[in-house]
Amino acid sequence: MSKIRLVDLPLIIKIGFAPAFALAMLAILAVGSVIIEKGLAADLSHITHHEMPKNIRLLRTAERITAVHGDVYKLLTRQAASLDTASIDSDAQGLLKEVDAISVEVKNIRELADPDQKPAYDKLLDDLKQTRDALDVTVAMISTDFGTAAGFAAQFEDQYSKMLLTLDGLVKSQEAAANADAAAGEARSKTIELIMILGSIATLLSAGAIAVFLTLMLRRDVSRIATATEGLARGDNGI
Repeated sequence: MSKIRLVDLPLIIKIGFAPAFALAMLAILAVGSVIIEKGLAADLSHITHHEMPKNIRLLRTAERITAVHGDVYKLLTRQAASLDTASIDSDAQGLLKEVDAISVEVKNIRELADPDQKPAYDKLLDDLKQTRDALDVTVAMISTDFGTAAGFAAQFEDQYSKMLLTLDGLVKSQEAAANADAAAGEARSKTIELIMILGSIATLLSAGAIAVFLTLMLRRDVSRIATATEGLARGDNGI
């Protein structure tokens, strides 16, 4: 069985081979580009719909915790100055409910966190519980024994400081993770861009090389046909 050689192929195939090759390569690049774009879109979607909302919720939680801290000392100040003391107990219970609501929010954020970040959320929840217990004792004593309440405020402050350290570490950890994801996505995008550029250049060079090769081959074929035609015109039937 004889092998099929390019030189033996019909002229129309030789002429159309280079454009067909270029078209096929461009089609492959186009399909690859679509697949790559979907991957980049998925990375961007993860950052915008998962990491950023989670970070925003955590920052808002930090603001709520800071607000509770300030409100505790407002209550102590009001009691010490005998200002609007009638609503102190209800306001104090409101602070306890706010801490409980913050704990629920932290648990919800924890469910969205990466596995390596969950221990930090567990530590934050434990700090919140300890802070809540200290706050409970403090607000319970505000109206009945201000001196004792002021003394327990030191315990509340200590737990609050510990919680702030945990929260600050968690915020920085999530920011670092988000920045790492963004940097990785940017690096992938640049790598893919370089691959696409190199692929396009390789396609053009390959198509050009094939076109030159086929042109030289066709030139030899045309030269042979012209020589044979001239021979026939001279009456040389032995061609």
